[in-house]
Amino acid sequence: MGGETLVKVIKVRIKSSGYGVEDITEIVEDVVRVEGLREGLVSVFTPEPGCSVTMIEYEPGLMKDLERVIREYCGANPVLAEALVGKFAAAPVVDGEVALGTFKHFILVDLSRRAGVKEVLITLEGIHGNTEVQD
Repeated sequence: MGGETLVKVIKVRIKSSGYGVEDITEIVEDVVRVEGLREGLVSVFTPEPGCSVTMIEYEPGLMKDLERVIREYCGANPVLAEALVGKFAAAPVVDGEVALGTFKHFILVDLSRRAGVKEVLITLEGIHGNTEVQD
């Protein structure tokens, strides 16, 4: 018997210093696992001003390069950074696992210069439960 259709939005809160990058991959993977999404799509979005969500290889050199590019192209304007980096990223879910590819991570980029809790919305769409076909 196939699984049931799932469409659900989960709000999570991420503590931020107001300027920096947070790896939120583990949070996204935990939501997928707890909600039982087996096949489908997970989308990650932030409505926070001055914040973005993207996927990148999470390693110190690339984080510094990303910061340099944002500074060069956006200066001190977090709204331009939102437009450059984006507010949203998505990945397929296959056999209950987020299929990010080698070394990829979901990250929250906060350039708001306002410390505090930031809201991130994780949307699950697809099949949850048992997806095996039974004779």
